[in-house]
Amino acid sequence: MNENALGVLDGRVFFGQDDFVVWNCVTDGSGVFDGKYHFHDFYELSYLYAGEGSYEVNGLFFPAGAGFLLLTTPSDYHRLTTAPKSRLCYFNVIFRENLLDRRLTDRLYRSPAPLCLFLPEKAQPVFHADFERLHADYTAFASRPDAFSSLLVKNAIESLCLRFYTLLEKEDAIEKTNYAAAGRETGARGEAPPDRPKKPAAPSEERMSPEGKRPDPAQNKQGRTAKTGEKQKDLPEADEAGREAGQEDEAIRAALLFIRENYRTPLSLARVAEAAGLSAGYFSSRFKQVMKIGFSEYLLRFRLTVAAGYVASSDLPLKAVAAMNGFRSTNYFSAAFSSYFGLSPRAYRRRHGRPAKEPQEKEP
Repeated sequence: MNENALGVLDGRVFFGQDDFVVWNCVTDGSGVFDGKYHFHDFYELSYLYAGEGSYEVNGLFFPAGAGFLLLTTPSDYHRLTTAPKSRLCYFNVIFRENLLDRRLTDRLYRSPAPLCLFLPEKAQPVFHADFERLHADYTAFASRPDAFSSLLVKNAIESLCLRFYTLLEKEDAIEKTNYAAAGRETGARGEAPPDRPKKPAAPSEERMSPEGKRPDPAQNKQGRTAKTGEKQKDLPEADEAGREAGQEDEAIRAALLFIRENYRTPLSLARVAEAAGLSAGYFSSRFKQVMKIGFSEYLLRFRLTVAAGYVASSDLPLKAVAAMNGFRSTNYFSAAFSSYFGLSPRAYRRRHGRPAKEPQEKEP
């Protein structure tokens, strides 16, 4: 596996018994997740309010800094990287898909534009205050959980996501997203729209780990550990080939949308290439160049991420889970699942979900 990749992150490592976690994060580039490409089986909403860095999602590169808001879905292959000699400060909210109305998740998955933007200047103080309030509400919930506090946090998260999506649909917000994407044409890194405000003061770190970084999932209340990567080095120079502007990147985005909508069916490279309007050979090389991962590997990880949710949350037979997520062989599904999650589907279900009612099935 690429040394700059973490693979698929399992939400159960972070959530414990809850459906959400809210952090106020500070990273200097040495964190477990900083600069590492990954998928995860949950949603992630982040608001950056100090520092400099970059955000890459599905092959697109965006300078990132104060006022940058991003939302990643389980289908997004992404990484957030802190710029050299900088400290990136941001609110980070991770949550399960069931917190959002299905109509909103459908729109998020089908959005042709990347789910990130620099907030308009007048909106930044409002969003910052709302994230601070959300963090305070979560802190109160974590210290003394109850149904009302949980509902308060869930409603606040959905409200932020709805407002974010509304901004994305507005013309001025789309223009800011396109401005950030244009950094790929000029090779610019860390640049933002002209109306980005000055950096706010450094944050309080009362919920940071002792090192002032995002909390290590190994220290969560479940006591489970997550895979870690190498210590992040300085932000590399942008890969020119991966930053080229042009219709090819539009084609890759079309391919990703096609995968999201058709991953349950047999998907060959040729079929997806045709949907993207490219030849199979060129699509294969361009996909890897833009996404930093091969087509087959991306498709496999995406299917496994979705399948893990079914394994944990249902008592469907593994054969059914495999079939409904595009795997024609249950044996192959079990082997691939075990390789990526470190547990067989049955063991994963025993640890994270309810027991399966499938005594007739045998895993390889």
